[in-house]
Amino acid sequence: MINARQAECGANGNTDTICSPLKGETWENSTWHQITWNPSYPTYAADEFIDIYLYYVKNYQNTMIKNWTNVSPSRSNYPVFIDDTWFPISYRDDDIHEALIYIVGVDVNPDQEMTDRYSDYPAPIPIQVIQTPKPTTATNNTAINDSDKSSTNDGTLQPWVIAIVVIAIVAAVIACIVMIWAIRHVRRRKLVYNEKGHEIESAGIGGPVTNSSSLPSSSMMYPGSTQFKNDSSYIFPPIGDGSIRSQPASRIILDRGSNCLPDNMLIRPQSVASCSNISTPSTDMPPISSADALMIADTFRQRMRRPEWQQQQQHHQQQQQQQQQKQEHNEESKRRQLSEELLKKELAAEGTLMKKVGKRAQLLSAFAEIEDEDDADDDAVAAGDSSNDKTKNNNNSSSHS
Repeated sequence: MINARQAECGANGNTDTICSPLKGETWENSTWHQITWNPSYPTYAADEFIDIYLYYVKNYQNTMIKNWTNVSPSRSNYPVFIDDTWFPISYRDDDIHEALIYIVGVDVNPDQEMTDRYSDYPAPIPIQVIQTPKPTTATNNTAINDSDKSSTNDGTLQPWVIAIVVIAIVAAVIACIVMIWAIRHVRRRKLVYNEKGHEIESAGIGGPVTNSSSLPSSSMMYPGSTQFKNDSSYIFPPIGDGSIRSQPASRIILDRGSNCLPDNMLIRPQSVASCSNISTPSTDMPPISSADALMIADTFRQRMRRPEWQQQQQHHQQQQQQQQQKQEHNEESKRRQLSEELLKKELAAEGTLMKKVGKRAQLLSAFAEIEDEDDADDDAVAAGDSSNDKTKNNNNSSSHS
């Protein structure tokens, strides 16, 4: 029947415009139909390409639903398939839709041309489009394939695909953040556990501090108890400028044969008597608690700690002394310069130069030295003469006798 319409379209001359669909014809979804026109119609024959438009009429308003562009008018027919794209969301409530098929040239505005009474193009053909359930699976597959092809040709992603990708990315980021937080939390717990365990171990191994005045013997220092059988060192709490909890515990190892701390240890007692304060654990005494260990550490810190403020004060005092010495030296040099300048001025006022004064002073000192030497020589000569006179008198007395 379609071929017959195509063959007959144009047989009546210009009276044939759009031969298919016929006026009032009904089209159903999931079916093929063919739009046929007269290729010899003057307006169509004058255009190089034509456009086919599908309008829905609702509340006396024409709304364009689909269009097929750049169709050669010499073809005289164009096959179309009614799929879901023919039924927008706003029109899916109605089962029957009043529609219009309109054919115009490429460069022509269809809305203006449709309202123009003196238009050269034929009037649109009214038809009815019915939306029915999909009949068969094959038709469904065909429609799906066509829709997939159309979406692939458009080159755009579906909205649900974009939503899934965004949700997956957000979930991955959240998982990474949770993993990082969990790792850091586990590390912190391990550090706190290690510090607490180390402090408890230190408190349990370290011996109590007593005020004994005598040094214990090696047998008393290392008794053969089961508690210290596998231990080779005593652990004392850390001693420093900060808190006892802010520094790791330091180990002080004592030799089996020695009674005091070695000389090369970093932490030394203030006197030899302090070595006697370290008492050995007895077999009947239980290990001390963490509170006792903290008290012992505070005692050692108070006895052995040298505050930094004393060093800073000494350094400050040394700097002040150096500054005072520099000031005194500068003042003394200034005084010498002022005295020399005053002396020069006085001598210049008297008409005597500093060089002459210096030469006179040197000459006077030389003369004084020469006079001293002469006096010494005279004294030596006089002493010699007196000794000679005494010897002569002695000789004379001996001869008379």
